[in-house]
Amino acid sequence: MQVSRVIIVMSKLGQFSVTHQGYMAGLNGEDPDENLQRLEEYEMGWLAGYEDREKGIQPSRFLGPIEELPIQRNAEVMIPKGTQIRHRGEVTVAKRDYKVKLHDIYQGGPAYVEWNDNQTVIRPTHARVLWAGAGGYWSEAYLSDISKGT
Repeated sequence: MQVSRVIIVMSKLGQFSVTHQGYMAGLNGEDPDENLQRLEEYEMGWLAGYEDREKGIQPSRFLGPIEELPIQRNAEVMIPKGTQIRHRGEVTVAKRDYKVKLHDIYQGGPAYVEWNDNQTVIRPTHARVLWAGAGGYWSEAYLSDISKGT
Protein backbone atom coordinates (compact mmCIF):
# COMPACT_ATOMS: atom_id res chain seq x y z
CA MET A 1 0.00 0.00 0.00
CA GLN A 2 1.35 3.41 -0.94
CA VAL A 3 0.94 6.21 1.57
CA SER A 4 1.27 9.92 0.81
CA ARG A 5 1.87 12.58 3.42
CA VAL A 6 1.61 16.27 2.62
CA ILE A 7 2.71 18.93 5.09
CA ILE A 8 1.19 22.33 4.28
CA VAL A 9 2.90 25.61 5.13
CA MET A 10 1.19 28.99 4.91
CA SER A 11 3.03 31.48 2.73
CA LYS A 12 2.32 34.87 1.20
CA LEU A 13 1.02 33.04 -1.85
CA GLY A 14 -1.31 30.68 0.04
CA GLN A 15 -1.02 27.06 1.08
CA PHE A 16 1.65 24.93 -0.57
CA SER A 17 3.21 21.68 0.51
CA VAL A 18 6.69 21.89 1.98
CA THR A 19 7.85 19.47 -0.72
CA HIS A 20 6.46 21.78 -3.43
CA GLN A 21 8.17 24.82 -1.92
CA GLY A 22 11.46 22.91 -1.84
CA TYR A 23 11.00 21.66 -5.41
CA MET A 24 10.35 25.15 -6.77
CA ALA A 25 13.35 26.57 -4.85
CA GLY A 26 15.61 23.88 -6.33
CA LEU A 27 14.17 24.35 -9.83
CA ASN A 28 14.72 28.12 -9.62
CA GLY A 29 18.33 27.67 -8.44
CA GLU A 30 17.68 29.14 -4.99
CA ASP A 31 19.54 28.13 -1.88
CA PRO A 32 17.54 25.92 0.50
CA ASP A 33 15.31 27.82 2.95
CA GLU A 34 17.07 27.76 6.32
CA ASN A 35 13.72 27.70 8.16
CA LEU A 36 12.41 24.67 6.29
CA GLN A 37 15.51 22.64 5.40
CA ARG A 38 15.23 20.59 8.60
CA LEU A 39 12.06 19.04 7.23
CA GLU A 40 12.80 15.91 5.24
CA GLU A 41 9.98 16.66 2.77
CA TYR A 42 11.45 20.08 1.94
CA GLU A 43 14.93 18.69 1.42
CA MET A 44 13.65 15.89 -0.83
CA GLY A 45 11.66 18.40 -2.90
CA TRP A 46 14.64 20.75 -3.18
CA LEU A 47 16.88 17.93 -4.40
CA ALA A 48 14.31 16.83 -6.99
CA GLY A 49 13.93 20.41 -8.23
CA TYR A 50 17.70 20.84 -8.40
CA GLU A 51 18.04 17.58 -10.38
CA ASP A 52 15.38 18.74 -12.84
CA ARG A 53 17.15 22.11 -13.22
CA GLU A 54 20.39 20.26 -14.04
CA LYS A 55 18.47 18.28 -16.71
CA GLY A 56 17.45 21.57 -18.33
CA ILE A 57 13.84 21.74 -17.18
CA GLN A 58 12.75 25.38 -16.99
CA PRO A 59 10.33 26.77 -14.40
CA SER A 60 6.92 27.49 -15.88
CA ARG A 61 4.44 30.16 -14.86
CA PHE A 62 1.68 27.58 -14.47
CA LEU A 63 3.63 24.71 -12.88
CA GLY A 64 1.98 23.42 -9.73
CA PRO A 65 -1.14 24.76 -8.04
CA ILE A 66 -2.32 28.16 -9.28
CA GLU A 67 -4.54 30.19 -6.98
CA GLU A 68 -6.11 32.33 -9.68
CA LEU A 69 -6.21 31.16 -13.27
CA PRO A 70 -6.10 33.89 -15.96
CA ILE A 71 -8.98 32.42 -18.02
CA GLN A 72 -12.36 30.82 -17.35
CA ARG A 73 -14.40 27.98 -18.80
CA ASN A 74 -16.03 28.70 -22.17
CA ALA A 75 -13.35 31.26 -23.07
CA GLU A 76 -12.15 31.36 -26.66
CA VAL A 77 -8.39 30.89 -26.83
CA MET A 78 -5.78 30.65 -29.56
CA ILE A 79 -3.81 27.43 -29.94
CA PRO A 80 -0.57 28.63 -31.60
CA LYS A 81 1.20 26.67 -34.31
CA GLY A 82 3.76 24.32 -32.73
CA THR A 83 1.81 23.73 -29.48
CA GLN A 84 1.95 20.18 -28.17
CA ILE A 85 -1.59 18.79 -27.94
CA ARG A 86 -2.69 15.57 -26.28
CA HIS A 87 -5.51 14.02 -28.33
CA ARG A 88 -6.79 10.44 -28.05
CA GLY A 89 -3.83 9.46 -25.86
CA GLU A 90 -1.20 10.70 -28.31
CA VAL A 91 0.82 13.90 -28.34
CA THR A 92 0.77 15.83 -31.61
CA VAL A 93 1.94 19.28 -32.64
CA ALA A 94 -0.48 21.92 -33.93
CA LYS A 95 0.24 22.51 -37.62
CA ARG A 96 -1.46 25.93 -37.67
CA ASP A 97 -2.95 28.55 -35.35
CA TYR A 98 -6.60 27.97 -34.49
CA LYS A 99 -9.25 29.08 -32.01
CA VAL A 100 -11.07 26.78 -29.62
CA LYS A 101 -13.72 27.21 -26.95
CA LEU A 102 -12.52 25.79 -23.64
CA HIS A 103 -14.58 23.15 -21.93
CA ASP A 104 -12.54 23.09 -18.72
CA ILE A 105 -9.36 24.28 -17.04
CA TYR A 106 -7.40 22.14 -14.62
CA GLN A 107 -5.05 23.56 -12.03
CA GLY A 108 -1.64 22.03 -11.75
CA GLY A 109 -0.82 19.73 -8.86
CA PRO A 110 1.87 20.34 -6.22
CA ALA A 111 5.00 18.29 -5.68
CA TYR A 112 4.69 15.84 -2.79
CA VAL A 113 6.43 12.84 -1.29
CA GLU A 114 4.88 9.41 -1.73
CA TRP A 115 5.96 7.45 1.31
CA ASN A 116 6.39 4.03 -0.27
CA ASP A 117 9.49 1.83 -0.05
CA ASN A 118 11.51 4.35 -2.08
CA GLN A 119 10.07 7.62 -0.68
CA THR A 120 9.44 8.98 -4.15
CA VAL A 121 9.04 12.70 -4.90
CA ILE A 122 6.09 13.19 -7.23
CA ARG A 123 6.85 16.18 -9.48
CA PRO A 124 4.32 19.00 -9.83
CA THR A 125 2.01 19.03 -12.83
CA HIS A 126 1.19 21.89 -15.21
CA ALA A 127 -2.15 23.64 -15.40
CA ARG A 128 -3.89 22.51 -18.58
CA VAL A 129 -6.94 23.28 -20.68
CA LEU A 130 -9.45 20.92 -22.30
CA TRP A 131 -11.65 21.38 -25.37
CA ALA A 132 -13.69 19.28 -27.79
CA GLY A 133 -11.30 18.29 -30.54
CA ALA A 134 -11.63 16.61 -33.91
CA GLY A 135 -14.12 13.77 -34.09
CA GLY A 136 -15.65 14.71 -30.74
CA TYR A 137 -12.62 13.52 -28.79
CA TRP A 138 -11.19 15.69 -26.02
CA SER A 139 -7.96 17.57 -26.65
CA GLU A 140 -5.76 19.24 -24.08
CA ALA A 141 -2.69 21.48 -23.89
CA TYR A 142 -0.70 23.22 -21.19
CA LEU A 143 -2.13 26.55 -20.11
CA SER A 144 1.28 28.17 -20.57
CA ASP A 145 1.27 27.22 -24.29
CA ILE A 146 -1.97 28.96 -25.29
CA SER A 147 -2.97 32.61 -25.66
CA LYS A 148 -6.26 34.37 -25.08
CA GLY A 149 -8.44 34.66 -28.16
CA THR A 150 -9.32 38.04 -29.61
